[in-house]
Amino acid sequence: NWESASIYTNNPKKLPFGISGEVAVPKGNSWVQYETTNARKTLKDFTVVKLYYSNAKNSQIFYSFDGGAKQTAQLKPGNNIQELILKPASKAKSVRIEFPLPEQAYVYGVSLENESGIYVDNFPLRGNSGVDLNQISPSVLKEFAKYFDYNLIIFEFGLNILGSTTTDYNWYEREMTKVINTFKSVFPKASIILIGVHDKAMKKGSNFVTDPAVFKLLDAQKKIALNNNIAFWSMFDAMGGENSMAKWVNANPPLAYRDFVHFN
Repeated sequence: NWESASIYTNNPKKLPFGISGEVAVPKGNSWVQYETTNARKTLKDFTVVKLYYSNAKNSQIFYSFDGGAKQTAQLKPGNNIQELILKPASKAKSVRIEFPLPEQAYVYGVSLENESGIYVDNFPLRGNSGVDLNQISPSVLKEFAKYFDYNLIIFEFGLNILGSTTTDYNWYEREMTKVINTFKSVFPKASIILIGVHDKAMKKGSNFVTDPAVFKLLDAQKKIALNNNIAFWSMFDAMGGENSMAKWVNANPPLAYRDFVHFN
């Protein structure tokens, strides 16, 4: 029972996006539940939950761990990004958070954490070129930077631009430079890596060969990295370079789908 918006959907109410490029607003009696997985031993439980929000009413939310007793927590009003820390009595495997009031806050998500380790915050923007990150307000990013002391920022975009009819990527260089400069100013201590586009094949006669647009986009991405003094890592070269996608598709077992675009 949520209203949501993101940098890759419509946003008629002009809601402010969080660092993930998304925002969710409760409609009333709204809830969300997160559960861990046994896929990795480091993911099987957590000892702290950090909830990020802004523009809250002076009100309370409810939360519970592992289906236990319902507890209350107070939200802080104000436009700034707030971090609410919720702690179970011992290690937990699930948390449920309830927002009883409509439009109670702008909610940006939670981080389930333990005391130590390396944390990777993965913000997936499927079908996106990356330039839409310019829609996130730098002031909002600076608010998040108070809580997130990032050491490394990785930008991995590009494949979705190859689906367009243009092969002039000057606009992409210009817009991604804006994105990089924003993140540099917000996270001055963080290193930045730009991941280059991987191989994408097209049919030529009876064979599948590298789409010529891949080379043009790769050149543009290398320019972006060089001109902005950030690192560049070529996924294209790492997977084998020219015509490598066909080899990945035909490998045993296959390493990519028969659309000759996506890894499996």
